[in-house]
Amino acid sequence: MAGVDVAYNEQSSEVVGAFTVLNADTLEVLEVQTSIEPISFAYIPGLFSFREVPTLLNAFNKLTIVPDLIVCDGHGIAHPRRFGLACHLGVTLDIPTIGCRKTKLLGEFKELAKHRGATSNQIIRVRSLAS
Repeated sequence: MAGVDVAYNEQSSEVVGAFTVLNADTLEVLEVQTSIEPISFAYIPGLFSFREVPTLLNAFNKLTIVPDLIVCDGHGIAHPRRFGLACHLGVTLDIPTIGCRKTKLLGEFKELAKHRGATSNQIIRVRSLAS
């Protein structure tokens, strides 16, 4: 499995994308690849994947180990357009990809149960992008 993230250096107008491939059982780091590129897409809220995916793809193309699952710091179907960075990356690479964000973009959600392995994909209320 792999974890991915992106960071920005606004002073130099660069974006850094990183892939870290882990052994899923031991969490041992097997490989790390990065790519640093000029920012090539304007800042448009809700469209970060168009700024971030190109750099992530360049980092991915350097990998010698192809992950069977990607976890990324970005939204998947919880995105307001129901297709965030995780979906964009997963469809492009044809690898199952999970979005795991620290914050929600909008709407309300049902709290998870406290036991390990609890899941939910239920969004209680989501406002439209037009509102």
